[in-house]
Amino acid sequence: MSGRRAPAPDERKRDAERSRRLILRAALGEFSRHGFQGARVARIAAEAGVNAQLISYYFGGKQGLFDAVGAAWLRAEERIDDAERPFPEVVADYVPADEERRDFARLLALRGIRGEPSDDQLAGMRHALDDIRRRQEAGELDPGLDPGCLLLLLVSAASAPAVYPDTAAIAASSDSGPDAFAERYAAFMSDLVRRLAPEGRQDRAP
Repeated sequence: MSGRRAPAPDERKRDAERSRRLILRAALGEFSRHGFQGARVARIAAEAGVNAQLISYYFGGKQGLFDAVGAAWLRAEERIDDAERPFPEVVADYVPADEERRDFARLLALRGIRGEPSDDQLAGMRHALDDIRRRQEAGELDPGLDPGCLLLLLVSAASAPAVYPDTAAIAASSDSGPDAFAERYAAFMSDLVRRLAPEGRQDRAP
């Protein structure tokens, strides 16, 4: 009687990648609810369905895991924040369209409230402010609007369904769930930003 077949290298690689994804997803939820200090590795491991030692093995511990979660968000943000894309599309894509992205939005908001924004997060906000100014100079946005106030308004508005889920549930009314409302809300945000174009350019905005 033969013993259990040892997994092939490609199978081990797939298992490792799957474990990393499960850990990162569980960690995002844990950090978004409890912040870094309140997060517990044991809860993350239990949610991911893995041995807690794997977190140290793959990420070097809680700090490394937290950094990996942040890096994943930055990679996602790079795909959204393209200076060549029309601004209404960029803002609409910042609306968290699923629960994972809503957790990201809650984590960023929590870090801001606690005065713990990362250097990358602050650099991203400065880049966004520069982008608003550039688009104002190009005539894509009304140059009479205060760019700093506009940045704060749009960041807050885009993340609102995640930060204020109870209000979002009331606003959703007949929508079948948060994902369906997110699609409707993203379309609203896109239309809102189009209306911020200078008079005479609104109808021509993409």
